[in-house]
Amino acid sequence: MGGREQRIWQMLGALAVVGLAVAGIWLLSRGEIVRISPGLFVPLQPAPPDVVGELAPGALPAITAALGPDGKSRVTHVVDSVASPHISEGTHRTSGWIDGRPYGCAFDIAADDDLESTLADVRSLRLHGIAAWYRGPDSPDGAAGSGPHIHCVWPGAVTGNLQNLEQIASFEDGYQGLAHRQDPRSDWIDTSITSAEKAAVRHSYNTVRGRKPIGLVRPYDALHAHYQ
Repeated sequence: MGGREQRIWQMLGALAVVGLAVAGIWLLSRGEIVRISPGLFVPLQPAPPDVVGELAPGALPAITAALGPDGKSRVTHVVDSVASPHISEGTHRTSGWIDGRPYGCAFDIAADDDLESTLADVRSLRLHGIAAWYRGPDSPDGAAGSGPHIHCVWPGAVTGNLQNLEQIASFEDGYQGLAHRQDPRSDWIDTSITSAEKAAVRHSYNTVRGRKPIGLVRPYDALHAHYQ
């Protein structure tokens, strides 16, 4: 190989390194990079059609501790498929992949017929480190999404879905985790969130090493707007 060809290959190699660095910075700006095998990183992508996403690592033990052994059977919605990304406006997009299967940090839990029992479940989920909100006719935001349910985000796993982080930040700020950008800030507040619940969720979040402090993440309510 001549000197000119060698220089060309060296230049192409340098450009490839720069390209990978730029791609990495872009991915980090969109969320946390998710490792799926040694040395391999992938960007956020939706689950294929007809593939049911799994709960994020660590979520099931927290659900079971909060709701008992039947907690898993109450999980109704984890990862959106490519055929239905509009259902959650992105909050239920894939968070990461394990062994070729998608997992989600966001999930919904079926509400109990008794409102007081459901609100007790919300409190228990929060105290076990899960950011949780009741969504239904009797919640501050009214009916949201697919009818009465408990919307949850597990903070204790790496996520490539930036909206997971934004909703955790909303919980930390005592907000409802809804598309409120066009509304007065006073309308964002969820008065049911306590300091003890925030501390439990913050502890789960901080178990993932090396991530951005949750106080530096902008809340979901400030970034997304709903349109009538």
